[in-house]
Amino acid sequence: MGLFDIFRQRPKPARKESEAAVSLEQTEVLLTSGQLAEAEAEAEEAVSLVQAEALLKRGQWAEAEAAYAALCAAQPNEPRGWVGYAQTAQRDQRWQDALQRWQAAAERFPQRYDCAVGIARSLEQLGSLSEAEAQFARLMERFPNKSHGWFGSASIAQAQQRWADALERWRAASERFPERVAGRLGEARALMQLKAYDDAEALLDVLKAQITDPAQLKQLEQLRNRLPNR
Repeated sequence: MGLFDIFRQRPKPARKESEAAVSLEQTEVLLTSGQLAEAEAEAEEAVSLVQAEALLKRGQWAEAEAAYAALCAAQPNEPRGWVGYAQTAQRDQRWQDALQRWQAAAERFPQRYDCAVGIARSLEQLGSLSEAEAQFARLMERFPNKSHGWFGSASIAQAQQRWADALERWRAASERFPERVAGRLGEARALMQLKAYDDAEALLDVLKAQITDPAQLKQLEQLRNRLPNR
């Protein structure tokens, strides 16, 4: 039984739950249109992706990493192999490996947002805060409607205890992404560090009526407990 026979007998995915499912659907389109060589290449990529994803789901991290590495070697123009390879290192918190892999992926696929985010996160985790801040700034410029750059830039200023900068950045992030409560909590934290206690308390009162997530409620209460008795 050939590769195409296997594919034709495979049930269609009910939902596009993975990149591999998308690749399989693309293979079917190519087969239908008679583009057999292109369909074979797409099917080979799909099989490799299915294998890597299956290994991840089974918790076989080392095997999944090897599968993504093999996909990079076999299909160097396929971004999903490079992204998966970087993500395996990031998941294991091997930040130097993750940085190198994200940089390699970004060099090949400079328009990939996830690669740019991966570089910034890895730099931050490695303690290269100035470089991470510059990368987050580039994210804000290139992808202004995505949140990672705005929140990452604010978190860097907060980590460096540059509280005026942190307050300005958390506010900017909250204005762009009002559904993200983390931005308002960051704003409250910066206000407290700047001793603007009345403003911080008023903001926390507003947030208490809005937040339903237990983890965020815990953060809110921790901040409230740090307010001085006045």
